[in-house]
Amino acid sequence: MTAKDVALEAKGRRITAKEAAPETKGPRITAEGIASEAKGRRITVDLNLSATVELDRLKKATGLTTSELFRHAFNLLRVYIRAKRGGGDLCTGKQGKVERIIELPFVVSESEGG
Repeated sequence: MTAKDVALEAKGRRITAKEAAPETKGPRITAEGIASEAKGRRITVDLNLSATVELDRLKKATGLTTSELFRHAFNLLRVYIRAKRGGGDLCTGKQGKVERIIELPFVVSESEGG
């Protein structure tokens, strides 16, 4: 079966792979890829006892689920990486006064791919 034969569901209308990605270079859109992207990815994380206690404390303090907490953590990490790539820092403070510069224990590469 070729990419031309693959049919995709798009807002209730069936379209062919060629319609979804007409004569483009690079990866093709597949039904499996769209389904995988829509679902996201389930991961398992092993936490030691102190990390488990901290996770529970953060959930109680914020009212967030574990998934929501990790999504927010990823967003904060993206902000940190964007700041570092732009030559800046991630800081905390009050009323415009920097109290602390956040440094994480890894080096941020200058490009997206690493």
